[in-house]
Amino acid sequence: MRAKAAFPILLGLVLFLTSIPGYSSVRAQTADFADANTAPRGPSALERVVEIVISHADNMLPTDEMIQVGGLSAKKSNYHGVGVDDCRFFYCLAPHFCSCPVCRGSRDVDNTILLFLDESPTFPMAIYTLDEFDLHQSAPTR
Repeated sequence: MRAKAAFPILLGLVLFLTSIPGYSSVRAQTADFADANTAPRGPSALERVVEIVISHADNMLPTDEMIQVGGLSAKKSNYHGVGVDDCRFFYCLAPHFCSCPVCRGSRDVDNTILLFLDESPTFPMAIYTLDEFDLHQSAPTR
């Protein structure tokens, strides 16, 4: 007799829980979370390039040795650029000493594609490329 009485109570409890708005939103959030795990994550192509180039400009990385440029020492990455996905990106530190292609006069500023500009008064920096760069793709294009 108690089993028969328990069934309607259990059924009522299940129906009650599914009718609560919070319960359905938890289920929806769980579905969104599952979809988010399958979607590609990570920074955009531009954010990724800026992060990599800034890490070269701000740090002395093991692969980024100093070279001599006109009797002064400069980072290899400032002179030759930073390679990311088969594309070269340069950073300009002007008005400070800079050995990027524009500052040393081997490239005209009109033939560059400006990707990032930090106009801080203490240490301004611009990041540019001489190649085409599609912001909607995961990697720069040539």
